[in-house]
Amino acid sequence: MMKNSTPFSFKWKQALLLLIAWCYSIAALAQQAQNLRGKVYGESAAGLPGVTVLIKGTNTGTATDAEGNFNLSVPIGSSTLVVSFIGYQTQEVPINNRTTIDITLAPDAKSLNEVVVVGYGTQRKENLTGAVSTIQSEDIESRPVSNVALALQGLAPGLSVTRSTGQPGSEDIGIQIRGGYFCQRQR
Repeated sequence: MMKNSTPFSFKWKQALLLLIAWCYSIAALAQQAQNLRGKVYGESAAGLPGVTVLIKGTNTGTATDAEGNFNLSVPIGSSTLVVSFIGYQTQEVPINNRTTIDITLAPDAKSLNEVVVVGYGTQRKENLTGAVSTIQSEDIESRPVSNVALALQGLAPGLSVTRSTGQPGSEDIGIQIRGGYFCQRQR
């Protein structure tokens, strides 16, 4: 003879199904997101392009457009944005269920002194392995030449600017930096 289900086992199954449904609803709430818009300003009250805006503790983020605007989908319950840009102090901004946030970054002169802009990107001074030379604009402006390459001649150690012909309109200028050709221009 078969035993019928007892009321206890039926209630236990009901509780288990209720627990599973509750877990699915919590997971669905966690995956819901809201759209967050905003603008990042600099010290001159103009929008800053290329500012990094991240959700704290994640790799989810975006960069501002040419006018400093950003648009980001943030999970409901996200609490803080991390906003960073070279030459400005990194700032943490609480979201507090807002859908629009305007952020003003403060300049950071100390960190700007630690960054060196090179021809193919930026590096921190402590990470450089080669020499760095600086040429002031006044040094170039005072030279009576018609070509920028010729204006650089003799201003930086290891920089060699050569000209193989003196014929007007047919300049053949070569630029070498510590032995390697950087540029050779022929006209």
